[in-house]
Amino acid sequence: MDPNVSDRLSCLYEQIKKENKQDALALLSDQDDGVLWYLYQHGLEDALAVLFKKYHRQVIVLAYHRSQKHGSFSLAFVKDAFGDFLENVLAGQYQSEPIKKNFTAFAVHHLMYLVRSKARLAENSKVGKLDECTKPTSSPHLRVEEKMDFGKVVDLIPQVTNKVYRKVLWLILILGYNSSDLTQVFGQREKAYDKRSRAIKAFRAVLEREGILDELR
Repeated sequence: MDPNVSDRLSCLYEQIKKENKQDALALLSDQDDGVLWYLYQHGLEDALAVLFKKYHRQVIVLAYHRSQKHGSFSLAFVKDAFGDFLENVLAGQYQSEPIKKNFTAFAVHHLMYLVRSKARLAENSKVGKLDECTKPTSSPHLRVEEKMDFGKVVDLIPQVTNKVYRKVLWLILILGYNSSDLTQVFGQREKAYDKRSRAIKAFRAVLEREGILDELR
């Protein structure tokens, strides 16, 4: 990387760290994908949240249309693979990789790899065949999506200030984790229930402030 570019990004990183939450997000929203990915790679998780807020719907739609060239995959199947992609990102699996063109192309590339991988696993599964795995599921988070603009709810997750609560909400709303799944994440049943309860409480406050809570009742 050009030393002048590196210095500029380092200055931007330090500037964002000094801003309050709202101003930092506003500043991040003005940056291009390469800058946001650089900031995320250097520990600024809000940069990742901005990327997902900008592109998560576009990534799913593009991957869904591309997946039709490789088989008759349902939108729910692609969304499930997107959950795996998100989990991988949160775990830092792609953190050292450059995004090259833009985040959308980067995300679709990795998402399609996961779609094809899940398809191969489904084909080889002794439990069920591919056509059974590609049908829409009755998972609670997908049932909610049938009734309202689910993306509008997901877009509000970055407004929760606690990063642990944000991760819990991603796991619940995108991946469909239940309390048992969260216990495996946190290692203790009591801790999992406490984090889930606090995360939902914090998120309810955001939903109520944005006037969305009544739509969910």
